[in-house]
Amino acid sequence: MSEQEEEKARSGYHPSEEAPTHERALARVVHWFDVQLGLSYEMLRPAPTYSVNPFYWLGALAVVAFAIQGVTGAIMMIYYIPTPFQAYSSTLFIFKNVSYGRFLETVHLYTAYAMIMLAFMHMMRNYFVSTNKKPRELMWMTGMIMGFVTLGFGFTGYLLPWTVVSKSATDVGIGMMAALPQPLSGFIQFLIVGGGTDSGTILRFYDLHVVVLPGVLLLLLVGKMYMLEAHGVSEPVAGPIPVPEKKRRLIPIFPDLTIYLLELAAMFGAAMLLISLAFPLDLAPVYTPTLAAQYASQP
Repeated sequence: MSEQEEEKARSGYHPSEEAPTHERALARVVHWFDVQLGLSYEMLRPAPTYSVNPFYWLGALAVVAFAIQGVTGAIMMIYYIPTPFQAYSSTLFIFKNVSYGRFLETVHLYTAYAMIMLAFMHMMRNYFVSTNKKPRELMWMTGMIMGFVTLGFGFTGYLLPWTVVSKSATDVGIGMMAALPQPLSGFIQFLIVGGGTDSGTILRFYDLHVVVLPGVLLLLLVGKMYMLEAHGVSEPVAGPIPVPEKKRRLIPIFPDLTIYLLELAAMFGAAMLLISLAFPLDLAPVYTPTLAAQYASQP
């Protein structure tokens, strides 16, 4: 390479800068997507040693929670019937007649809480260590959408047992959507409520909970994992003491990091099982308008 070419390379020169204006604009767009999505990067890159830390893998634990939700939810789907007249009775059947049914419901509920908490912790950690900045802007936006989908899981699943607490709380949540500006408010209410009948509402919530939201989350997860492979693990927060070289040593994805992540997943799963055993779920009474009127609103 000549001295002139080396000088151009050091100054950030790109051959597209000599092309016509429209070609330079297209090249910039292609380059931006390449930087964001890592279209020209290798996959399964090794991770630095400093990433062997649970706080680096809060998002991975949220995915483990999602997997547990999928397994327990699929088992409950065998018995659950999404109608206003059978939703509570089928849930009660799982509680009383299915082997370990109460334990299954408890694991499903507590893991849902854990998934939302882990997603929130993951977001806050990434915000305060500035992983939302270049070149991870698109990765951050994808994660934010995944966070809203996770909240959607909690909202849609809460109604399904059709207890006096869950139905009353869901009615409050649907009513709050009327405060959103139009046409957003009308569109969201039509999407989740439909015709406004109880039968239509619970069926919409069920479809969203078990079909639409899982599909959307899986698609977003694939994109986010691809971008994680493209950008690699983020650098630790800069401080007065630099990260030692031994902490920057790269370790292979398999088997080293894979075994570590499996250990984290096993500890998280064990914690969910122990908590569910120690604090089993109690099913609230079935929803009726008369009983709902006797309950005081609570946060």
